[in-house]
Amino acid sequence: MVILNRPVPKRKPSKFNMLNERLLAPEDIHPSTSESSQSPTLSNRRHTGLGKMSKKFRQLAEMTRFLSSSSAPPSTPPSSRLIIPKLAKPFVDALNATQLSNFLTWMLYYKTVELTKEPEAWYKPINDMEMRGWVSLGSFLSKSLDTTTKCGSDLIVLDSICDGIELPRSTVHEFLIKFADPDSMRYSMIATTTQKAHLEGCTLLEVLEVVQTKLHELNTLASNLHPQSGSQYDEWHAVI
Repeated sequence: MVILNRPVPKRKPSKFNMLNERLLAPEDIHPSTSESSQSPTLSNRRHTGLGKMSKKFRQLAEMTRFLSSSSAPPSTPPSSRLIIPKLAKPFVDALNATQLSNFLTWMLYYKTVELTKEPEAWYKPINDMEMRGWVSLGSFLSKSLDTTTKCGSDLIVLDSICDGIELPRSTVHEFLIKFADPDSMRYSMIATTTQKAHLEGCTLLEVLEVVQTKLHELNTLASNLHPQSGSQYDEWHAVI
């Protein structure tokens, strides 16, 4: 028997095996020689290849974090609540229908019947402490219009009084906001309504319709007020 000593053909290494050999080379795990004894070309190639792979791994990790954050449902911000001033809170909680009726009667008289020439005489019926309460309450309502926050239960007493004697809340709030603004207090309700309609580009007929609607609104408010019997407010209410 003749045995031919033929060389065994070598298999071409796959790319996967080549990558494993490069990553798990003995000199990478347990270097036996110093870097000075290695070929500069092989060393540069090895570091360059590992650097590219590390860069790809970092990019993949960043992309994973980005997709995870993008797919997560958006967090719902907690509902914000407007904080009522310390002066307005006890004032509005102690409010009653007669006190509110007196204030609105006073406002209606000087804003629809007679516009006084002396502001000092105009504010004379209201004492300083009560005036501060109305101003603080009006400022609070004004801020609630400029933001998306909610007033919560801070105005429950005021709203209950309005509902009890059938006063439109929006009109009452409008009077309180106007009282807290010195510039707005210089003009009557009709003048303010007319100016607003003009600024919105309304025609003359549309302005008259807006004014008529406002007059009906004020008439409904005045009809449901119950000021203190026998007081100056009661006399003004009859005139209104």
